[in-house]
Amino acid sequence: MIEVSKKILCVDDQREILDLLGRHLEGYELQLTDSGAEGLSLFQSEGPFATVIADYDMPEMDGVTFLSELHNRSPDTVPMMLTAHNDLDVAVAALHEGHIFRFLNKPWDKEQLRRCIDQALEQYRVIISERILAQDLKNANEELEQRLKRLQENNRILQQWVEFSPAVIYNARYQGEVCQTSYVSSNLSRLLGFDRTEIIADPGFWYKRIHVEDRGALFTAMEEACGDASGGPHISSYRIQHQDGNYHWIQDAFRVTQTPGGQALSITGAWMDISQ
Repeated sequence: MIEVSKKILCVDDQREILDLLGRHLEGYELQLTDSGAEGLSLFQSEGPFATVIADYDMPEMDGVTFLSELHNRSPDTVPMMLTAHNDLDVAVAALHEGHIFRFLNKPWDKEQLRRCIDQALEQYRVIISERILAQDLKNANEELEQRLKRLQENNRILQQWVEFSPAVIYNARYQGEVCQTSYVSSNLSRLLGFDRTEIIADPGFWYKRIHVEDRGALFTAMEEACGDASGGPHISSYRIQHQDGNYHWIQDAFRVTQTPGGQALSITGAWMDISQ
């Protein structure tokens, strides 16, 4: 749960007004001061404050000047102005320069005053909560970006390793005597002469290029792997036709992923040219 300030600052040059505010706002976390300069000092030493009530008509520093300076220092604090003046110019100046949340007239109604305070505290909580959530989101995005960069770098290194590896890595769905390849490493073209998109696009590509004399033994080995509940690796050697028409002997090590019922879902494996 996010904890935010519930402090309230009341600024008025009349001590009787401050005493009355203290009585009417009993139970709140309250600070009282009789000048704008002292109010700014309290913000520096005791802040942050969730909301502030400032009188308009104060000597040396009036309420608009005080709230304007306060907004520059603490833009999240919710300001309210207390005034006995019904001057439109005062209200306009306060709204533009002091960013006023509410106006409170002298004399005020106690219950209305407490409702305004509660609304100001809730407004402050919402502002701070959104700011904290926005920062958390920014931090999470930055962390995610760093992880993505590390992942991309690892992937680049892996791709380089695969490209120069003597082993072709693949994943395929096995259905009967057809292996529908879903992934094959890019070094396939260097080792077998075919572009890997060809084997992915054609479900019968691999089967058609296995030497006819080796097909039976290979698919027998696959059936055995499908029935192997341990999921251990299986190895089979057979001839595969290169793009140039010649046959190469390869050794294929693969593992079958199964459902609890024993139905084969996919084959993951790697093969190497062992013709030499």
